[in-house]
Formats: sequence, C-alpha cells, structure tokens
Amino acid sequence: MSRYSLLVPLAVACGVAPALLSAQAPIPVGRWSANIRPTLAPSSGIGAATMRMYGSVNLTANRAGTPGSWMVEIRLTSDRPSESLLWDIAPGHCQSGAVAQIQPNQLPPLEVLANGNADITTAANLLLNPGDSYHLDIFRNGQQQENVVACATLKYSEKKK
Repeated sequence: MSRYSLLVPLAVACGVAPALLSAQAPIPVGRWSANIRPTLAPSSGIGAATMRMYGSVNLTANRAGTPGSWMVEIRLTSDRPSESLLWDIAPGHCQSGAVAQIQPNQLPPLEVLANGNADITTAANLLLNPGDSYHLDIFRNGQQQENVVACATLKYSEKKK
C-alpha cells in the first residue's frame, strides 16, 4: 500500500481533502493575453518579409468557475484568405517545441474568411499555472513545429477586483 493511499483517508477524516483536490486544478481567476506575430517557418515556403499574419489571443476564466476551464478568443488577420489553420496552447515561449496539453486536431480550426480575417471563441480545459509561461502556436499544412506560421507568448495578469 502506498503512502498516498494511506494519506487520502486521513485527509478526508481531517477535512483537508477538498483543499488538496482544489490545489490540483485551481479555478482560473486571471487572464492570459498576447499579440500574434508571424514566424519564419522553414517548410512553409513563406519568408517573414512576404507573410503578414497578426492578431491577438485572450484566455479568460470560464464563468462557470470550473477548475481549468478557460474561454479562448483568437482574432487573426492573414494575407492568405480562405484557409483553415490549426492551433494549440503549449508550455514555454514561442518556438520552444514543447508538447501541447491539447492536440491541435482536438480544437476547432481557425477558419480564415475571404477577407483574410479569422475569429474564434471556444472553451478549453487547460491547467495553466500563473508562475509558468505558455504560448499559442498557429499551424499551416500540418501540426508539427515546422508547420508553425505564427506564435504568441502569453502573459498572465491578475483579475482586477
């Protein structure tokens, strides 16, 4: 029997279990945001000088108050209209190559319209620690690091009271 299995009943008896459980998945209270900028993706065949892609990303606590639940809002303008782009949120800074918590094919795609704009608002379950860093990757023609065409390093800010 592990130490953990002995501690759980003791924690329940002492009334500490709710605090332990909430520490594993804190209820989001702040906001993560960043500006989206193009990257120089070698396999995309697009140089940084010829590709224009910019926008913003905001993650706000889901009003439902569910632990790890965030509303993700992405606004994007691209010089390539009428395409579908994948995206993810991953630990670290842009181009770190870190593995995402949710794979891009499990998230709704960014649909760039004929006018070059894409807007999406969706819920996502992400465990984001305010003391760590995270980034948004936007992918074209695949979901590997070499397919990243734009990125945004997210910054955390506390919710104003």
